[in-house]
Amino acid sequence: LSGGTGKSSFFMAFNYIDQQGTLIETSLKRYSLRFNSTYSFANDHIRVGENAYAFYKTNPGYFNAPGVNSTNAINASYGIPNIIPVHDIAGNYAGTISQGLGNQWNPVAIQERQANNKNNDYQINGNVFADVDFLKHFTAHTSIGGIIDNYFYNGFASTPYENAENNRAANLYTETRGSNTSMVWTNTLTYKNTIGNHNINLLAGSEYIYNQGRGVNTTRGNYYITDSSNLTVSPNLWTLNFGRAATQTNNSSIIGNNGLQTPYELAIFSLFGRLDYSYNEKYLLSATIRRDGSSVFVPAQRYGNFPSITGGWRISQESFLKNVAWLDEFKIRGGWGKLGSISNINPTNAFTLFGQQINQSYYDINGTSNSPVAGLYVSQIGNPNTTWEEDILTNIGFDATLFNNKLDLSFDWYKKLISGLLFVPITPGTNGGTRVPFLNSGNIQNTGLDIAVTYHGLIKKDFGFNLTGTFTSYNNKVISLPPGTLYIDQPTTAQTKTSRIQPGHPLGAFLDTGLLGCSKTGAMFTNLLVSRMPHLADLSMRTQIMMEKLTTMTELFSETLIPNLVQVLISRLITKILIFMHSFTPRSVTI
Repeated sequence: LSGGTGKSSFFMAFNYIDQQGTLIETSLKRYSLRFNSTYSFANDHIRVGENAYAFYKTNPGYFNAPGVNSTNAINASYGIPNIIPVHDIAGNYAGTISQGLGNQWNPVAIQERQANNKNNDYQINGNVFADVDFLKHFTAHTSIGGIIDNYFYNGFASTPYENAENNRAANLYTETRGSNTSMVWTNTLTYKNTIGNHNINLLAGSEYIYNQGRGVNTTRGNYYITDSSNLTVSPNLWTLNFGRAATQTNNSSIIGNNGLQTPYELAIFSLFGRLDYSYNEKYLLSATIRRDGSSVFVPAQRYGNFPSITGGWRISQESFLKNVAWLDEFKIRGGWGKLGSISNINPTNAFTLFGQQINQSYYDINGTSNSPVAGLYVSQIGNPNTTWEEDILTNIGFDATLFNNKLDLSFDWYKKLISGLLFVPITPGTNGGTRVPFLNSGNIQNTGLDIAVTYHGLIKKDFGFNLTGTFTSYNNKVISLPPGTLYIDQPTTAQTKTSRIQPGHPLGAFLDTGLLGCSKTGAMFTNLLVSRMPHLADLSMRTQIMMEKLTTMTELFSETLIPNLVQVLISRLITKILIFMHSFTPRSVTI
């Protein structure tokens, strides 16, 4: 629904979606409402408006309770032996409880047991704004908005009686509630003017961003069975009060639906300016400067300066090229800039924190064997030296249109250096449950070349085609890692390491274990050492020296998932008939 007059306009839309998931007992329902409006006063010199969007969605899905239902249906579907049916002859779930069938789970049981789980989300977001034109060339703009988000999800894990493992585990109910709020306040002042052949556009502004969130997760177990045939509990009794009070656990440090660990609070404040200048549409210049500060860093590391500059020369407008008949447009351009990133750092990253947890800080210091005493443990190690990650980008290129607009040519060379890469270092298992902070360590460099050529062909007046060819060359290289770190194997938690991050090589290069001689037996590895260094008598010395060599051999690495050359040929046939037919394509309707 939309409408308006010369001084105002509005738009309102309601949308409903109901979609079943690919897996059984999964779905998405969403109700949403959008409303926008604008009003102008004083001969359009003052404009105000708002944008509002609200939705409610329910998206029940998989519930993971460690020790009770800690797998998922997709993994189970290809891991369970196909000799096992969905149900046994008594109508109960069949599984791997019989010997010799492994320990996988019944995927249908996993999905059907979570049919009554809830995952609800309520969200309102929007903003109000105002623009004022004054002194002919100036425009002031202010906008304030934000998001209010509340979520709730629960789930029940029944005793998986059919499984080889945990078939006697107590049932478990869990529910989680949380909220996220954010606010963004932006203010800008713009100056636009044309003086002869000089076009000037100046902008200065500030922006304040504030985010905070809280959440709590509570569980109880040992619920009374209401259906003894399948050891389930009626969803009507899925409340904390119905469970055994002695089994209750509470946790206010959860991962919220936005990926941040609660509770959290963070703010970013920015000052910025931009200059856009052109002379006679031939010489183009744009420069930007930002100063950003974030509360996730300590005051000494809080602010970063991020400048950028780009320029272009429309050389085809010069007098010495205006008479070149085959050249329609030719522009040379280049740029350099620096961007900052906080990479989803934990807002408390700079601080060392302490907490209480029964398996980390409780100890029976009095020797009673049944009355542990609560204590404190280091729950997080802080790093006050962490600061902004910087992306430094450089690019040069040109755009050309030739032969009476029949041929378009574009060329780009770029280089991107990630400096002070933010990541969480690997720690030994002796670290326990202590979280480690993000560190600024490691530099990565990307360089590449992009070329695109497009030919516009015309067969008849109303029948033409476009033929585009692209050429891309991309090179990625790790420049450095944290001091004392020679390489990082990936995945970090898996027994089999498939790739390695090491200076001088692409990010995520595959580790060729066959070269190490480990692909079949340990004897092959020993034979490889002896054959390559027969002059060494002591095998242990040979092993040590060979391993040192292998860690630095270029041949240790094979190809990566990142292609260094991509060529694409795309052709399109465009006719007015197809465009005309497309105009009758059915579309979704909103009211």
